[in-house]
Amino acid sequence: MSDFSDDDFDAAPTPAPVADAAVVCPCAPSGDVATHIWRIDVPGATVHAQVIRMVDQLVVWVGAAPPGIAPTHGDVAMALPGRPGSSGVPPATTLLGGGAIGARSERAVKDSAGMVDGASEPMARRLARRTGMCVVCSVNVPLELADLALFAERQVVAKCGELGLFETT
Repeated sequence: MSDFSDDDFDAAPTPAPVADAAVVCPCAPSGDVATHIWRIDVPGATVHAQVIRMVDQLVVWVGAAPPGIAPTHGDVAMALPGRPGSSGVPPATTLLGGGAIGARSERAVKDSAGMVDGASEPMARRLARRTGMCVVCSVNVPLELADLALFAERQVVAKCGELGLFETT
């Protein structure tokens, strides 16, 4: 009895299958989710960008890195569109990363990973206001390439315009 073998215990009955309340429906790609990925080589760096468009949400990732170094994914923010007809600032929050410290400062602020801090939240707010969608945004630009954050945002805005994502007022 001390060796804890199966011989010492009565075998438990095999459980009966339980009817699953969830219904899984196969669905073919309907165009509800679309991914757009591109990169731009600029002097001294490569800017990578990805926009994932869903029905009522955008996921935007921007990463920049010097040649030979992979871009990272660290700072993440989310913004919601304001109430219909509201001209106020859309509500936003930082999900991962240092927060909006850099957004309140005139200078680029470095976070613990050496990236421009607070670039994701303002970009998410601006995109949420213009698209009327929930926007999850991650801008990851090294401090030495801080000017590329604005360049990358312009590229994302141009792509969103190409895709017809901006609300007409």
